[in-house]
Amino acid sequence: MKLKDYNGDKKITADDMVALDKTRDPLFTGGFNGGLRYRNLDFSFMFQGAAGGMLFFGTESGDIGNYLQYSFDNRWTVDNQSSVHPRIASRGNTYYTGGGAARNTYFLRSSNYLRLKTLSSATPLICPNV
Repeated sequence: MKLKDYNGDKKITADDMVALDKTRDPLFTGGFNGGLRYRNLDFSFMFQGAAGGMLFFGTESGDIGNYLQYSFDNRWTVDNQSSVHPRIASRGNTYYTGGGAARNTYFLRSSNYLRLKTLSSATPLICPNV
């Protein structure tokens, strides 16, 4: 995990805290739909999505909870000396989870998504003359 020295004094202090230009509300929310027809086949679809939001993604870990599989697999260890992911610790007893230092962007994740919400197909019924 790397912390950035925003004011350039070569120390990580409260003066290095800056406001983010991100919120949990997406900048864009919407969707589109359409359809295709080929001979007697008819397909329709609808996509839905959002972009531009961020979510805090943390769990109660350590003595009182469970760890996420991703956190466990990518944690810092002696054998995996990651410069991106911290070691696993109990709740707020580390510099990156407790007090003012816990206000970092490590636990922020993008909430962007695009999903296929509806897909349907239809073929016309062909009724023979009775």
